[in-house]
Amino acid sequence: MPRWVYLLALALLTAAGVALRAIWLRHPMRYDESWTFLFYVLPRKLSAALVYSAPNNHILHTVLVALASWLAGDGPVALRMPAFLAGVALIPAAGHLATVLSHRRLAGLVAAAFVACSSILVDYSVNARGYTLFCLSAVILAERTVRICRDARPAGPWICWIVIAALGLLNIPVMVYPMIVLAAVLLLGAFLGPGGRPARGLVLRRTVAVLVASAVLGFLLYLPVLRATGLVATEDDPAARASPIVVYGSGLYGMVANPIIGSRPFAEAAARLPGVTVEALAEWARDTSWPWWVLAGGGLVAAGAVGVRRRRAFYLLPLVVAVVLPGLALAQRIVPFARLWLFALPLLLAVSSCGLAELGYRIRPGWLRGAGAAAILLAVAAASMDPVWRLCQPDRRVLGECALVDARAIVTDALELADGQTGLAWDYELSSWAPLAYYEVILSRESRHFIPYLQDRCRRVLVVVPKVQSLQDVLEHRPRLAAAYGTVYLWRRYRSADVYLSLRGL
Repeated sequence: MPRWVYLLALALLTAAGVALRAIWLRHPMRYDESWTFLFYVLPRKLSAALVYSAPNNHILHTVLVALASWLAGDGPVALRMPAFLAGVALIPAAGHLATVLSHRRLAGLVAAAFVACSSILVDYSVNARGYTLFCLSAVILAERTVRICRDARPAGPWICWIVIAALGLLNIPVMVYPMIVLAAVLLLGAFLGPGGRPARGLVLRRTVAVLVASAVLGFLLYLPVLRATGLVATEDDPAARASPIVVYGSGLYGMVANPIIGSRPFAEAAARLPGVTVEALAEWARDTSWPWWVLAGGGLVAAGAVGVRRRRAFYLLPLVVAVVLPGLALAQRIVPFARLWLFALPLLLAVSSCGLAELGYRIRPGWLRGAGAAAILLAVAAASMDPVWRLCQPDRRVLGECALVDARAIVTDALELADGQTGLAWDYELSSWAPLAYYEVILSRESRHFIPYLQDRCRRVLVVVPKVQSLQDVLEHRPRLAAAYGTVYLWRRYRSADVYLSLRGL
């Protein structure tokens, strides 16, 4: 395949990926991204962005979101732009990884097509979190790993490996997962390679050295984070006005002692691990059909066969992932969120693409190979039509969608009553409160009115009840509301919630 054809096709696939992602850029804000904005971006202080009060704060990504907010405002599009750009860059990056790995441009195009129409990767590309940046770091690290497997002597790829790994750690601490997976690939490559004991010794020493150096550099980058402790939102901040929750944060506590990521008994972690694995695979398979799975799975099988026969360590990545990731979870005695394994998806899709390319180029006689390559591309294009069609449906459920997709409409209507005497109440044990708080901050700034959180001076209150909850549930969680206000009347109905109105003293 001529280089210009490859580059043109890769550009077209990237453009298609941009279009699929742009459809969902204005989707209602979700819980985690709203939380990130309220507590780490809205205070307009670098110290707030660096506070690791919860694993929700992906430091490097949060700093980029703060920069995007400063440049382009606080709308969903601006806040999601760093994740969006990383998600778009992931398409050519995965294609480049597959091309470098297999020396076949066909593999690069197949990998780019897989990543461009992956539903889960599309969703995280329009979610203001650091997961697409996490995946992009892993893909770049994998490309460096491939080059090191071929020749471990040059120092350049090793140094680049350290820098990318450290920046990935600054974005999200679980960057340690792809680091260990790819270090295992390096060691496996040294064992399978032809260099003998001297080459294996060199790879072993340098692998240990880069892991240590990455950890040290990552620690140095985290020094400002470890020192950033204290109040994230004060009573004078809009975030505190929108929510009664005041967050104190400590970088060291958030990283090593936060109960959200705490260790579990070994038996509990082992029992829940299969469920996490199934959940991760189900997320990866969202909006796909059986032809897509046949192609992706067949490519992995073919790549595995090539890896065993030709002693290519990176082609055995699925086996390494299947062993290392559960092993790390059991060693830490934690039950990871399924999204923490997302980095493995573009890597596995790149390996699968290499397997499909190997099948296409094994066709005999040689003059039919072009037809075989074209058949592979057509099959992938046909299998991708179903996820592309699903991604274009306006009523599609977006991954991680908040329970309150009508948050903006609710706040807009509530602002009609914004007289300083009307409060807004919700059950903040549910994920619906953060989008409400986000839109209250944004829309009240535009209208120059605001809805105070339920306070004693409020003469009436609007009670938001998501469809997943009942009014009685909300009142049970809000005894102050039930005691201070009288009969609750239905005010307005929305697709995802009902809003009730109550007057004081009735």
